[in-house]
Amino acid sequence: MKRAQPRRFAASSCDTRAAGPGHFIYKNPSPLPFTLPFSSRFFTIVRRILSFVERHDMADSARQGDHSSPALDIRDLSIRFGDTTLLSGFSLSLDPGEKVALSGPSGSGKTSILRCILGFLTPETGAISVFGKELTEKTVWHIRREAAHVAQEPELGEGTVEEILTRPFEFRGNQHLKYNLIHIPDLCERLLLPLSILDSSMTELSGGEKQRIALISALLLQRPLLLLDEASSALDKDATKAVQLLLASLEDLTILSISHDDSWLSFSDRVISLPGRGASEGT
Repeated sequence: MKRAQPRRFAASSCDTRAAGPGHFIYKNPSPLPFTLPFSSRFFTIVRRILSFVERHDMADSARQGDHSSPALDIRDLSIRFGDTTLLSGFSLSLDPGEKVALSGPSGSGKTSILRCILGFLTPETGAISVFGKELTEKTVWHIRREAAHVAQEPELGEGTVEEILTRPFEFRGNQHLKYNLIHIPDLCERLLLPLSILDSSMTELSGGEKQRIALISALLLQRPLLLLDEASSALDKDATKAVQLLLASLEDLTILSISHDDSWLSFSDRVISLPGRGASEGT
């Protein structure tokens, strides 16, 4: 049998000068200090070795906030755009590990809620806390380190899939998690993606493939709160089921998702329906 050739995940060093809001300049590609042979036996052994370490890493990540508090607590949130009231007095609380879906017609404020949680949109009134830390101008970056977001149409940047997945680990705040890259083959398999996709350019991917790559990128960062905005909208039935099975297996991961898919709503622990503009009930 032909021996599997090891693959070296290339990572890019980053220039910390901002190239715009949320963007950075990457330069001088350099390899990570380990190689990953794509062998199912190899990854089975490695996963067993790392399982103990991974559990403790997740525990360390969980201790970043006050996890005796709700994972997410939204209180009396009101959102206005000009003279239009999108939400009024909306409240919602999620326990750690809970999977909750937001449903409702376009324009009911679902995406605006996610933007408020991430600090990209300032509500007219109300308060938001993530694991006991209230969202303010001073805490917004801490909150963003607790949450990962997958959009309906992910903008992951240019390059190959491999480059996109390794790039976040060049930031100092993520370098301690770089060995999570060992899980890429397993995540690809579970999400019905071939390993050969790692060599593909992002421009070659379908919408469903981009959504799954964005999800893998989010999971590798081990954020305890995952925000999904129609993140399965481009997936077929089998791929959607694969995503649901993977997320359901992550019992400690708290998820707030937006979806119109009946199967996704059935997968969630709770469904919060937003009837339209001026919605107030969320608990």
